[in-house]
Amino acid sequence: MSKAGRPFRVIAHRGDSTHYPENTLAAFASAIALGADEIECDVRVTRDGVPVIHHDATLRRVLGVDALVSDLSCAEVLALVPTRSRDGGAEVRVPTLEQMLDAVGGIPLQIELKEPSAVAATVAALRARADASLYGRVILTSFHRDLILAARALDDRLSVGWLMTDDHDVDPAACDAAGIASVMPHWRRLTSDVVSAAQRAGLSVRAWGVKDLACAQSAIAAGADGCTYDDPRELLAHLTARGARPHSKPLPPLAQVGKHGGRPAAE
Repeated sequence: MSKAGRPFRVIAHRGDSTHYPENTLAAFASAIALGADEIECDVRVTRDGVPVIHHDATLRRVLGVDALVSDLSCAEVLALVPTRSRDGGAEVRVPTLEQMLDAVGGIPLQIELKEPSAVAATVAALRARADASLYGRVILTSFHRDLILAARALDDRLSVGWLMTDDHDVDPAACDAAGIASVMPHWRRLTSDVVSAAQRAGLSVRAWGVKDLACAQSAIAAGADGCTYDDPRELLAHLTARGARPHSKPLPPLAQVGKHGGRPAAE
């Protein structure tokens, strides 16, 4: 539990990126099946202006193609097969933002804006769905404060969160005044005082960079509201074992959710 008395939120980092190619429909479906509270993903924009779910500026690490996402058309990106995939099906290819929204149902989403061009494209895609419930379950995030503020300027119904590096201290009053709903420091920067001050100002506190259970437990001890994590199954099992999720549904056998194997990507 967080110190605010809320259950610690397991945010599946790029979906279940331990057992499936990251940022794919398969990774998202697995995270949902496991019982993750939210899904985190990344948005970039193709040459023809389509927002797609992909972390890196280039396609090399995930798809083995030496090209920028922004240099290819949407059709060209969607035709590529991840190097971690065994079957190459559509569920493990790069999805568009629209395809991802169609696939994940009502689960809350933490969508990171990776570049300036992603701001207007993402906001337009969310608006086009004419689904008021999206505003209650989507938070747009970025390491670049100007990008989330630009998103809010386009649509002030949107919730935004600031992914914070070591160059920035948490200033709850300034964040609240700017319309920022969540502060997201690296887990090493979290202390009980930092978390409590932010929560008193009405901000949620989510940790990033959490790569193992020891890091997750540090964030929990500081009182954070949740964290991103590559292996939602592992963190959910940890929380359940500690009595922090007594009503969690039984986890499915790993064979049902991890057929693609491989190691999670670096942050």
